[in-house]
Amino acid sequence: PFPNPANPEIWIPYHLREDYNVEVRILNMKGDVVRSLELGQQKSGIYVNRNGLYNAAHWDGRNNLGEDIASGVYFYQVVGKGINGLNKVGEGKFVINR
Repeated sequence: PFPNPANPEIWIPYHLREDYNVEVRILNMKGDVVRSLELGQQKSGIYVNRNGLYNAAHWDGRNNLGEDIASGVYFYQVVGKGINGLNKVGEGKFVINR
């Protein structure tokens, strides 16, 4: 993800080998989902851009209630639902530094 550490927004790149209905989950250190980003149906490709055809996922540093999250270490999971069921597409960690 970039930038890392983030303050507070972050872009999360991912690569899809097939078409998926994509969700990005942001988790705290306890493994609780603090934000879920439903990106919808995405075609296979490499999503790394900030502006363009294949944009990385953008997270604004807020939880599911719209509140700013605290500084700390967070994890992300990129999950896709395709013809073969649910697949973890990518995962990683980043630091929020406010």
